[in-house]
Amino acid sequence: MRTCTGILGTGAYLPLIIRTNAEVAARSGVSPEWILERTGVLRRHYAPPGQATSDLAAQAVRSALDCAGIDAGQLDLLVLATSTPDE
Repeated sequence: MRTCTGILGTGAYLPLIIRTNAEVAARSGVSPEWILERTGVLRRHYAPPGQATSDLAAQAVRSALDCAGIDAGQLDLLVLATSTPDE
């Protein structure tokens, strides 16, 4: 029996709550440009209370499955990496 291994699709998901540099700067006493120059960040996505990393990962998996054009039942292996676990 021949086995093939490969990446069939990738996915991502960002929470819907967005905070701009202007919002962060107003609370931090710096300018939005100061934040951008030092971090390269334009905006941040925040998960609402009750939405865990695993919820975000589930959305990313759906995106990857759509990208690959397959159903979840066809998967043998799913790889997830995060530095922000649920707990």
